[in-house]
Amino acid sequence: MDIDALNPQTNFGLQLEACGYPKPFDQVRQQCGATWRALTSAASNPKSAGGIRLLSSTELEKAENLLDVLDRYGLFIVRIGEVEHWLPNLQVTRNKKWLHHIFEALGSDPSSSEYVRPAEDDVWAFLDKITAWLKDKNRRGMADPTPNA
Repeated sequence: MDIDALNPQTNFGLQLEACGYPKPFDQVRQQCGATWRALTSAASNPKSAGGIRLLSSTELEKAENLLDVLDRYGLFIVRIGEVEHWLPNLQVTRNKKWLHHIFEALGSDPSSSEYVRPAEDDVWAFLDKITAWLKDKNRRGMADPTPNA
C-alpha cells in the first residue's frame, strides 16, 4: 500500500480487519494519524515527496515502529511514499502506464548489459520482507490459507 493509507480519511480499519490485526484498533489508528500529521507537516503530499524519508528524529522512529508492526501482520506500506518511486535510477516516465515502462526498463535478457538484476535495497528489500512474512509459519495476521501444506 502507498503511504497515504495512513491518512485518517481512508478506511484503514478495513485493512486492519482483513489482515487480522487485533481489535480494538484505537491505538494503531492514533499512531497512523500522528504519523500522517507528521508527514503532511513535512510536505503537502508525502506520497510523492518521499514518504517517511521526510521525517527525522523521533517522528521517523515512531513511523518506522508503526510500519514494522503493520509489516508483522502482512500489511506492507511503501515507506518511500508510493510504488512509483521505486527504482529511481531507471529513467522511466511515472504515469498511469509506469508499470509497463518499468518492466521494459528492467529488461528480459539476462545476458544484456542493460538487464537490471535484483539488489539488496529498494523494491527488492520490500519484496524480501513480504517473502519472509509469507514463509514464516508463526507469522501474525492472516492465517495460512494452506495449513496442511
